[in-house]
Amino acid sequence: MKHGVAGRKLGRDSAQRSALLRGLVTELFRHERISTTEAKARFMRGEAEHLITVAKKGIAEGGNNVHAHRQAARVITDPDITHRLFTEIAPRF
Repeated sequence: MKHGVAGRKLGRDSAQRSALLRGLVTELFRHERISTTEAKARFMRGEAEHLITVAKKGIAEGGNNVHAHRQAARVITDPDITHRLFTEIAPRF
């Protein structure tokens, strides 16, 4: 039985999964829409929503913008996309 097994493996080891996650999230924020499998979309949805929340807290009154940028840059591979997340995407939400 698979009790207490959390997360999705997607047939990859942990390094490949993290690289896949970073790539999918970066491309989602770059194009604002991507075509992928449902399993991969469910896998990356939580991280994408978390990054939007981090960006919203960073741009909020009294938020630490530098810390939020650094947290987002750990996942997003392109600095221009990180900047776009904070200037265009997060204010929409």
